[in-house]
Amino acid sequence: MKEYKYFNGKETITKDSDSLTSAIKNHKQIGEVRNSTTTRKFHDTSLDLIRNVFEIEPFENGGLSERECFMLMRHFLESRS
Repeated sequence: MKEYKYFNGKETITKDSDSLTSAIKNHKQIGEVRNSTTTRKFHDTSLDLIRNVFEIEPFENGGLSERECFMLMRHFLESRS
């Protein structure tokens, strides 16, 4: 099991990276992300998916900013390659 550690705005979380990958691939919004017809729709749906999979609250509630969420996803994807 390869662990992935990240900060969700409140605490450091450790999860199995294969489980995170599976959660992303099987998330109910993944089809919406793939089929987004506008940049705004892609952005919003992707952000919702990231927050849900990584269990991240909005910045206003002590979580991460939108930019930090996308940076987390990028870092996670890069760590998998």
